[in-house]
Amino acid sequence: MPAIRPLRKLQVALETSPGTPVAATRILRGGGRLTEKRETYRTEYPHGVRAAAGGAGVITRRWTEWEWESELALEEIGWWLQSGVRQVTPTGSSDPYTWTWEPNLGSAGLSVQTISLEYVESDGTTNHYTAAAAYGVTTQLSFEVGTEKVASVKASGQARARQSTAPSNTATAVSARTLLPGPLFKVWWDTSWTGLGTTQLAGIVREAKVEIKTGWEPAWTLDGRADLDWTQAQPGLIDVSADLTMELDAVAAARIANWRANDLAFVRLAAAPSANREFRFDLSARLADELSFGEEGEVTTVSLKLAGVYDPASQKLLSIQVKNGSSSL
Repeated sequence: MPAIRPLRKLQVALETSPGTPVAATRILRGGGRLTEKRETYRTEYPHGVRAAAGGAGVITRRWTEWEWESELALEEIGWWLQSGVRQVTPTGSSDPYTWTWEPNLGSAGLSVQTISLEYVESDGTTNHYTAAAAYGVTTQLSFEVGTEKVASVKASGQARARQSTAPSNTATAVSARTLLPGPLFKVWWDTSWTGLGTTQLAGIVREAKVEIKTGWEPAWTLDGRADLDWTQAQPGLIDVSADLTMELDAVAAARIANWRANDLAFVRLAAAPSANREFRFDLSARLADELSFGEEGEVTTVSLKLAGVYDPASQKLLSIQVKNGSSSL
């Protein structure tokens, strides 16, 4: 029988030592795949024949990449934030636990916790394809919130070369997931980081999208790696953006005036299904050049794009806070 999508699994575990594989502990709900990647050198020099020469060539580099998407569940989003934004521990001695991810903006050191990944394509009896990879870092993460569905998340990243290790058979999925309906979210737009959460954009925001490029990328060095994979992760600039689509009324017109004046903006996107459960995204931003109008039904809308920028007063760029019932991932 062929492998089928419903039996596909992505399993993960946090690494204690970056690059040292750990048997998977958690099965993540969602869809996507982990893919082996390689680069091969094949000589371009002929030797007396009018044909490609040089045989199969030689593999020069190996690595893996993954893409995964799912609902934004408070109990699962931490895997991508821990391995892409920053390694943190939650506060609280009992439910709720509060996780706060803010990037380390002043260090080139490895400030995230790497993950081991296991991927399985199966027909239920036979695993037709398996792959394990260590030193996983999340390189891109995005959230989308609309009025007709629950908030969703997409994540992608890279890890070292695929290994033939058998997948763990003890990994489990979380027993309960807290999902966030779009209408539960609120959006605030303020003039300082300390003022975040003061001025709500009430009754006008139709859609919000967030994209985080974490800046982590592979560093390939001459270290005699038999797997021909990369040695470590190196940091680059963090690129954060948010798109807000609003009904065009007096409040939205004031935001267009902010755009015209090239003002800075401090934006919060948050949902709290209960006192003990919350997702909160805070961003210091400047207004990008894009300004676009549209329609939803007969209602005119305006979309503004915000580009994350460092705020010297608060020394902040980005903060993501999650309240859940988990003291660990």
